[in-house]
Amino acid sequence: FLGLASYYRKFIRAFADKSHPLTALTRKSAEWKWGEEQRDAFECIKNCLITRPVLGYPDFSREFVIYTDASGYGIGSVLAQIQPPPQSADLAESDGQDLRKSDGVEVVIAYTSKQLN
Repeated sequence: FLGLASYYRKFIRAFADKSHPLTALTRKSAEWKWGEEQRDAFECIKNCLITRPVLGYPDFSREFVIYTDASGYGIGSVLAQIQPPPQSADLAESDGQDLRKSDGVEVVIAYTSKQLN
């Protein structure tokens, strides 16, 4: 499951954080214990895999914005751009947040995340 999910990691925001409880089970010295945290991580990733990702195409004539974040066990980043608003207003909303800007919409181009050992 993690192999398949990892193939699509660039489409899943904060993949390293979401998969951490499952990845910890794959370590050589890890005790196999499937609990609520692992079940929740599995369900979360499964839901991400069946939900249509909303990623935009880069417009190389516009500036890019990079957001980064780090924790004790992972790092991540988001590559985004402000682009003209979509035709439909409902496309301007993501995760319940209105991303419309005065000069356009913030469009996510790519997500990256990596778990640290």
